[in-house]
Amino acid sequence: MEEQEARDKEHDQAAKTHLVMLMQVGYPWHKAAAGLHMSRLTAYRLVQAVQTRGEVAFQDRRHGHPTKLREAVLQWLLAFCCANQEPQSHEVQVALQEQFGIHVSIGHLNLDLLNGYFIFLGDGSELSE
Repeated sequence: MEEQEARDKEHDQAAKTHLVMLMQVGYPWHKAAAGLHMSRLTAYRLVQAVQTRGEVAFQDRRHGHPTKLREAVLQWLLAFCCANQEPQSHEVQVALQEQFGIHVSIGHLNLDLLNGYFIFLGDGSELSE
């Protein structure tokens, strides 16, 4: 599963790089973005970001969102939290980074990430529903 996600990220990176290259040589955004499901505004913002920041602009800087965590990550998160009594949010954050290479903000970890299983609090306590 993680290998597929890594391949998808690499494919997305290559497609975005190709989009920027095509737009920089004069292709219209809709032809350059064919197959990317990207709005005109997003395409132009990406080109502008690459022009101002370089290759760093291609990095996905989102910190995660509960609805964007895949089922495998949610299952692992539940198992981790059951195995480690009352884990603190920063411990969970580090473990997610090490296990999956993703960064989920403390704020999102303090939300009900597991859709009702339990809620993490900043002080490390845990409330079961």
